[in-house]
Amino acid sequence: MIGYGTQSKAKVTGAVAEVQLDKLGSRSLGSLNEALQGKAPGVVVQNEGGDPTSSPRVNIRGMGGINGESVLVVVDGAIYYGPINPNDVESVTILKDAATSIYGARAAGGVMLVTTKKGKQGKAQVDVDVKQGWQSPIKMLEPLNAKEFADVMNQAYDAAGKPRQDAFDPAKYPDGQITRTNWMDEIFRTAKIQDYNASVKGGNDNGRYYLSFGYRKGEGILLNTYSERYTLRMNTDYQLKPWLKIGENMTMSVTDGNGANTTSAYTGAIISAIFYPPHIRPYAADGSFSGLPAQYAGAYGDVINPVAYLQRLDQRSPKRRYSSTHTQI
Repeated sequence: MIGYGTQSKAKVTGAVAEVQLDKLGSRSLGSLNEALQGKAPGVVVQNEGGDPTSSPRVNIRGMGGINGESVLVVVDGAIYYGPINPNDVESVTILKDAATSIYGARAAGGVMLVTTKKGKQGKAQVDVDVKQGWQSPIKMLEPLNAKEFADVMNQAYDAAGKPRQDAFDPAKYPDGQITRTNWMDEIFRTAKIQDYNASVKGGNDNGRYYLSFGYRKGEGILLNTYSERYTLRMNTDYQLKPWLKIGENMTMSVTDGNGANTTSAYTGAIISAIFYPPHIRPYAADGSFSGLPAQYAGAYGDVINPVAYLQRLDQRSPKRRYSSTHTQI
C-alpha cells in the first residue's frame, strides 16, 4: 500500500521498507511502535523515558528523523493518531522519503503505512488469544550508600571553596552516615501484564468481514504506574454490483493509565531516587512518608521522597477515539 492506494514497490520513487511482522502475535505489545524495534534499517524506535502511558517515538534515518520530525502514521489510507492494536495489523510499510506531495507538511518525517487485517472468503474463523506475563528492570543504576553520599558532598563543598555542612559531618549528624534505603529498589517493581484479544473473520462471494476486540493492561515497572487499552475494529467490504464495491474500516479505542515523570533532570522519579539521601527510610513509624529533618534539609537541596511522589500519583487521562474510512470502487 502506497499513499491512498496500492502500487508495486519497483514503481515507487524513494526509499521504501517493508517491515516483517512475523511472530507478532507471540508478544504482548503496548503499541505498534514497539514491534518496529530492529525491524527496518534506518528506523529508530526510542522509548520516552519508560512511562507506560507513552508510546515509543519512531524516527526515520537517525534520531532526529527527516527534518527533525517524527513519522506520520496512516492506517488503511487514513491518517490516524490513536492507538493501534498490534494484533489487528497485517503489514507495515515505511516510506523513508518525505511524502509531502501526498500528505502535506505532516509527512516531513516520513510515513508509516499500516494495513489492518481483512476478512477472507470461507466459513467464519474465530481466534482467541490470551497472554499474561511480567516485566522487571534488568539493570539499574547503583546509588551511593550513606557514607559515600556524605563523602562526595564534602568533596563538592571543598572543591567549591565553601564550608562543609553539618548534615555531612559524622560527628554532628551521625545518623546521616547510616544506610537504610536503596531508593532504586524501592521505586522499581516486577510488573504484571494482561493481554486479551478475540477476532472473527469470514466471507463469501458477495462480501468479507473482520471484527476484533482487544484489551491490554500493563503495570509499569515504577510504583503506581500502568497503562490500559480497549480496542474494537470492524473491516468490511461488499460487492454489490459487478461494477460497485463498497467497504468500511472502523475502529474505536479507549485508553487510560497513570504515568510518571521519568525524564526530568530535576524532579523526575528516577533522578530523585539517585539524589534522595539513603539514610532516610521511605515511611515513618506511623506509616506516613518520611522526610529529612528540618535542620538538615537545606543541605541536600530541593529533593523529594521518590516513593511518596510515585504513590501519590493520580494523573489519569482517559481518552476515547473513533475513526472510520469508507471506500467505493
